[in-house]
Amino acid sequence: MPTSTQTLVIAVLLSVLGGLAVYLQGVREERIKRDWFNLFTELVIAFVSGVIAYYSAVHLHWEEPLLLLGVLVASNNGRETVTVAKEKLWVALQSIFIKKGI
Repeated sequence: MPTSTQTLVIAVLLSVLGGLAVYLQGVREERIKRDWFNLFTELVIAFVSGVIAYYSAVHLHWEEPLLLLGVLVASNNGRETVTVAKEKLWVALQSIFIKKGI
């Protein structure tokens, strides 16, 4: 199970690279306006998605190459990754609180 600092740094760099790729592709396809705010937004979404993928893969005991591939794919599909993670977390929280009657 890779949990080294080096693996984490590589995962963060891949996340940033994925966000930059999404931004540049969006600018090229003219669906993203070329400005600093949009660049920052894509980088943050990619970073959050990469972190979600990293910790999910660590939890599932994936090997390092598969973990890094998951980070790259998740960061390249940042909006979808965050949306799915949010929905799953919401369902999990609801099931916890509904079962306990809170």
